[in-house]
Amino acid sequence: DVQIAAREGRTLEPGAGIDRDGRPTTDPRAVLDGGALLPFGGHKGAALSMMVELFCAALVGGKFSHEVDLSQHP
Repeated sequence: DVQIAAREGRTLEPGAGIDRDGRPTTDPRAVLDGGALLPFGGHKGAALSMMVELFCAALVGGKFSHEVDLSQHP
């Protein structure tokens, strides 16, 4: 949805993302350029995303997000 909004020149809903400096933004290009999406649904959405990550990492034997060092990847 963020990529589609960027292509179509639309803005995002308030609270959907942050820019590379951690400031809230509605600009999809700022989110794609080093920013991040925020969890949907407030505290329930954050809990849901954590539950999915825990189950997926446990099932495949992968690392949790805090264990991944992105500076080691090209």
